[in-house]
Amino acid sequence: MKIKLRTKLGFTLIELLVVMVIIAMLAALLFPVIGKVVETAKKTKARTEVMNLKTAFHAYYTEFGVWPPTDNNLPGQVQDVIGDIVSVTFTNSRNIIYYDFSTKKEAMRFVNGKWRYYDPWKHPYRFRVDHDYNNSIQDPFDNSQWRPAGVLVWSLGPNANVGDWQSPSGTESATQPNDSNRIKSW
Repeated sequence: MKIKLRTKLGFTLIELLVVMVIIAMLAALLFPVIGKVVETAKKTKARTEVMNLKTAFHAYYTEFGVWPPTDNNLPGQVQDVIGDIVSVTFTNSRNIIYYDFSTKKEAMRFVNGKWRYYDPWKHPYRFRVDHDYNNSIQDPFDNSQWRPAGVLVWSLGPNANVGDWQSPSGTESATQPNDSNRIKSW
């Protein structure tokens, strides 16, 4: 008598479900890691941009002996990095490009009639310029501290609240719980 052996041509439903559960568990373990990597990349990008902006301001100062004009030229005034200050390409009467915003179009937005430069969390980069020329600027996060600098540039980072950018005292909001989330040039 001949016995026919049945060959297995596919996977059973149980085998497929087990594989899908294993894949789902691995994905659940990787998603938080991927999120942290993306957040670290954003912080690195913001840190690089802050330092590049600071370097551009210093290059302008080195060339002209004055800081770029701001909206009101008031000493210590907190400003957004805007296209009116640096034009869209940070040029000047000598047509020297100190910071090329044309490669940063995804971070530029036209708000209230001005071009503003935004960080990876969609908050404007901020700065203070020493228009007194005494090489001292009040810390935007702590009025009791003065920083020995000609320009301060910063991003409020990932935890900034849109309504908390500036308190009535002129300092940046102290409601942000973790100072290490701020990206600063000092």
